Amino acid sequence: MTNAPAIEITDLGKMYKLYRWAPDRVIDAFGLNRLMFWRKTYYQAFWAVRGLDLSVRRGERLGIIGRNGAGKSTLLKIIAGNVSPSEGSVKVNGRIQALLELGTGFHPEFTGRQNIRASLAYQGFSPAQIREKEEEIIDFAELESFIEQPIKTYSAGMHARLAFSTATSIEPDILIIDEVLGAGDAYFAGKCLERMRKLTEKWGATVLFVSHDLGSVQRLCERVVWIDRGQVLKDGSPVEVTKAYYASILEQENLRLRARNARIARGQAKSLVERETAEHVKEVLIRLVVDGSEPPKQRHPVKRIELRDKDGFLAAVEPGTPMDNDTAHAAYILADKAFALWGDPVLLSGQRVRCFENTGGRYGHAPCAFAVPVHLWETGAFTLAIEHAVEPGDNVAVEIFDGQAYLRMGLLTSSSGEWRVEQWPLPHSALAKSDLIEASDPKDHETTNPSPIVQSQKDGDRFYTEYAEFVSIKVRGSTGDNQVFFIPGEPITLAVEVDILAPIPQCGFVLTLYTLTNVVIGNFFWPIPEGLEPGRRAWEVIIENPNLRQNEYLVSCGLIQEHSTISNETTVFFCRWNRALSFRIEEEVVGSFPIGLVRLQSNPPDGSPLEVHRQEII
Repeated sequence: MTNAPAIEITDLGKMYKLYRWAPDRVIDAFGLNRLMFWRKTYYQAFWAVRGLDLSVRRGERLGIIGRNGAGKSTLLKIIAGNVSPSEGSVKVNGRIQALLELGTGFHPEFTGRQNIRASLAYQGFSPAQIREKEEEIIDFAELESFIEQPIKTYSAGMHARLAFSTATSIEPDILIIDEVLGAGDAYFAGKCLERMRKLTEKWGATVLFVSHDLGSVQRLCERVVWIDRGQVLKDGSPVEVTKAYYASILEQENLRLRARNARIARGQAKSLVERETAEHVKEVLIRLVVDGSEPPKQRHPVKRIELRDKDGFLAAVEPGTPMDNDTAHAAYILADKAFALWGDPVLLSGQRVRCFENTGGRYGHAPCAFAVPVHLWETGAFTLAIEHAVEPGDNVAVEIFDGQAYLRMGLLTSSSGEWRVEQWPLPHSALAKSDLIEASDPKDHETTNPSPIVQSQKDGDRFYTEYAEFVSIKVRGSTGDNQVFFIPGEPITLAVEVDILAPIPQCGFVLTLYTLTNVVIGNFFWPIPEGLEPGRRAWEVIIENPNLRQNEYLVSCGLIQEHSTISNETTVFFCRWNRALSFRIEEEVVGSFPIGLVRLQSNPPDGSPLEVHRQEII
């Protein structure tokens, strides 16, 4: 028994029923649905966790990471015994203390001291033992001046201190911490990490630690598991797993920044710091249907449906895996059997998949959806790839909905039981036309004795006059490719193109860097005393050694008439893009240091925060 794992999980699954109508929940609770045999589909099955295997050794400190909604909390609730699994087995050897939600187990009307006593009494401690532990808990929580106040008056941080101090005072066999320490300050979080380390080293306790703070996970844990869509995506050393997880986070952030920059380039930005909302997302509907719209005669397994744009991977769904019908993800299937022809998940070649089959769905198709940032969708070329094992006997077509009707992309080729990957470019007629604003023809403008400058506005961020208009602004890496992520010290190139529509006398080019909180961290001006003649001009501003902390930054640029070197103020713009682009500096420190650690470099000798060079390209 002493060599048995602390936790042993085999083929674990947890399914929740998503009811179509509220009364269905009551009908199902009383078992009345069995009497209503004509209603075969009154709910959808939503698997929060499925096919999960995990073994945790005694005395091990295991970190669990993953996105919100990945299934981490469901897993911990099953281990703690708060939720029953739908399938599989969970064996726990030892007494568990779980901090899953802030406030669990404490009465808001009781004082801190009363809650300590009630919690210890519930654990079976005698009055003498409670008195012995009580002061130790108060001392560790550092709540002496508030301990006689009701819990309802505590801040989230104070609540977390008391909860952790009480839970760890009884030296549990298994300690589960699910994000509750995020409410505390960095000082107390450090104390908690040290106590959890001592629990494992001195008492042999097993710790399951869930946190989005990858630095804390690396400092505490000996092993890390990455949970995604209800399955273990990666299991290994803290450095290995957190690097892989961090790379996926950067890819998601890269997509967000690409969408933002595409929106700005199209002259449609309203606020660069606004949160992405549903109105900025296009639901792209793809479906499988039999040629002739008849139900399929065979069962056609589908393993993966993936969407890519010209810059690479956007989103994918794997039918049959947990959360494949979760609309919170960027790609999902519509699996309601009352309408669609997706079968239940089945196990093929060791992997759960769904089949396009005749389930009685009234619409006769198997649809999936992709949530694509609308401004990427309208400016890109897209490819759809499907991994399948379509059987002979049906002509299975792939179609896309263009807002009015479904457009045929092609037919899936029969694979005779073997997995096959096929892909098609999405038809241009399914894509909304770009409304990029074209620069005016210089011939349409008077080239002598121009009228006084009149500043115009195309939208909240893009300004132009009859003299000049910016055409594009891009951020590039050292390879010359478009890029939005940079590591500290990596050169950053800002490539700007402008149409000069009428002769401009003495002028200058100005570039400003902002933080997301609108703080100016760099303002640079290059005079052009010779002026500019009509035509297309381009500048490359190279930031060779950026001394920038980890953060997201915005870029503004303008062609101006005058500039004050004393106050950094501009008098008149010929054209401007205000906060026209964003890029991000990301630390990649892993190992003994937390990700996000900022390493500052010394400023150049002239005292400016950036070394900037300009090259003019005609």
